[in-house]
Amino acid sequence: MPPKGYVSREERRKEFKKRTAIGKERNEACRQWIAELSGRLNAEEILTYEALSLAWAAGCEYGKEHAEELKVFDK
Repeated sequence: MPPKGYVSREERRKEFKKRTAIGKERNEACRQWIAELSGRLNAEEILTYEALSLAWAAGCEYGKEHAEELKVFDK
């Protein structure tokens, strides 16, 4: 019988794959925000501090919407 708290290789692999999938989704959302804000910044529609503020707000909103999924990174 394995010791208390033992996690098998398969369980660790499954958890890792779950984290990478969620990380890829989060990174893709970030890339989309960057592309949008970069375009607006280059077109001089917004200033640098506005782009940074909007990016921060978008990240916070993403965190609220995906809080349950993102808990995998708290372990």
